[in-house]
Amino acid sequence: MAFTGLGLLLSDVSLGMFTPHLRSHLVTVIAEITLILVLFSDASRICAARLRHDGALPLRLLTLGLPLTIIIGTIIAMLLPLGLGIWEAALLAVVLAPTDASLGQAILTIKSIPLRIRQALNVESGLNDGIALPVLLMFLVLATDGASGDLGTSIYLIVKQVVLGAVAGISIAFLGSRAFDWFGSRGWMSGDFERISVFALALLTYAAAEVIGGNGFIAAFFAGLTVGNISRRMPRCIVSFVETEGQLFTLAIFFLFGVSMAAPALAAVDLPTIAYALLSLTLIRMVPVALALKGMKFRWDTILILGWLGPRGVASILYLLILIEHEDEHAVPGLNTIEVVAVLTVLLSILLHGISAKPLATLYSRRINKKTDLPEHGPFPGHKKTENSSQQNGENDT
Repeated sequence: MAFTGLGLLLSDVSLGMFTPHLRSHLVTVIAEITLILVLFSDASRICAARLRHDGALPLRLLTLGLPLTIIIGTIIAMLLPLGLGIWEAALLAVVLAPTDASLGQAILTIKSIPLRIRQALNVESGLNDGIALPVLLMFLVLATDGASGDLGTSIYLIVKQVVLGAVAGISIAFLGSRAFDWFGSRGWMSGDFERISVFALALLTYAAAEVIGGNGFIAAFFAGLTVGNISRRMPRCIVSFVETEGQLFTLAIFFLFGVSMAAPALAAVDLPTIAYALLSLTLIRMVPVALALKGMKFRWDTILILGWLGPRGVASILYLLILIEHEDEHAVPGLNTIEVVAVLTVLLSILLHGISAKPLATLYSRRINKKTDLPEHGPFPGHKKTENSSQQNGENDT
């Protein structure tokens, strides 16, 4: 909120002291590096052993919740008087589908909240960025080339990018982490170069995946997941360096967002735009989450907190920059409307989630720790633990 507000203060609508061009390649590069570091560091905190037991929750959010979010978002964009066709409405829905865990980070750091809930949000926000990107590219082809676009080729592209991205991330991270542990255990690297090598590994996995035709963001996520579960030394360096640098880049992105994107969008806001932005943060997110979790025996407050904590941030900004870059080659119908709606949604998310994440997470933590029969504490729906054991499970999170 502070850095976005500072950007607005220095923008053309206020002091006019700093006005970077929205289509600047530098802005896109900073956004891409930010997303790489965020995905890499978030994934490194995921415990694969526990995820094997608790994987049903994030799997449902990704395989049911994400597609339903795109479908419902597309339908509502067409129903509202935004002037968008089906493919442009789908583009808007995909731009706003990925979540950003950094804006709801409060719930990820409160250890009394069940690890299963925190890890589900972490995995969802880590994977949905990369999964939604090929879908965005497919709809971009259909929106610019019309129905004559080769849908089969687009689907093949999605599968190829996901598979090759995961392969590149896992293989390079495995070799890199083994080398890191081997050299580090012999004292051949100082602490500074150990931290720099983590940064280099994250960028290397992204670049390698892009070279072989995979998705670099998916590669960065799987690289962090691999490193966090097989390396003895690197996770400490990730905490001390990558997360810090990732926060720095994230703050830079929100500043650039405020100074170059938020100000022009606010000047073009109307009632349909505001309506879609508010629906995107509520109904379009919460209904798919509730449907995805149907039958898992979660309490209403757990479903509500999972639905609300779907903030839009860095990924949506990056996707919007991709559309703007594509405009230089092929005209994207309705791009101005998509830009205004997406920017307003992210701006509202920064404000509303920034204000509410901490108090809601604290309130939710107090509520669940008064109960003794919480399925979300156990590895399977319906599994029961005592209050002490559930709290101990949170305190033992590493």
